[in-house]
Amino acid sequence: MLPDIRKLRDLRMKKGMSMYELSLKTGIPEDVLNKIEDGMVEPSYSDAKKIFDVIEGSEEKKREAPENPAKAKDIMQTELVTVKPTDTMAKAIEVMKKKGIAQIPVMKGNEDIGCVSEKVVYDILFRGYDDMSELLEEEVGDVMNRPLPKIDENEPIEKVKDVLEKVNAVLVTRKGRVVGIITRADIARLNL
Repeated sequence: MLPDIRKLRDLRMKKGMSMYELSLKTGIPEDVLNKIEDGMVEPSYSDAKKIFDVIEGSEEKKREAPENPAKAKDIMQTELVTVKPTDTMAKAIEVMKKKGIAQIPVMKGNEDIGCVSEKVVYDILFRGYDDMSELLEEEVGDVMNRPLPKIDENEPIEKVKDVLEKVNAVLVTRKGRVVGIITRADIARLNL
């Protein structure tokens, strides 16, 4: 049984964990975590479990983490491929195929507002589209998932690995601006 979600803020503060750190480790955006703490949103069981697992295991992880001078900026891909919310799904799928990528951030100006992934496409198809042509005509903004989590370029690789245990990719920021992306495949290449 999980602790009472209304005690999330107290537990997080007691462990000395910032909202930013909790977001990185769970893969749940900070704004969603803030709404959960404020009682405005009730998390799914899986999200609540992720949150409490991270909070309860935070001190163990700190003791186990080996020193590693490598930073996110050392392994990030700087050629960031994106789509706009007004682009069609046909364009998003074409770009993903052409670039050989499984997810693509959705940007509105300089702001990351969502993500389209192969999983999103498959989930939508299984939800009831009669054929692929209906999906292809949809605007990206109507079917995208929540944004990928973000991590500062100077964060150690170990933190990136923690985040990628929960999601397939993480955006890398410099002074709040998205400058790159790291995927599970990038981490796998490090370990070869």
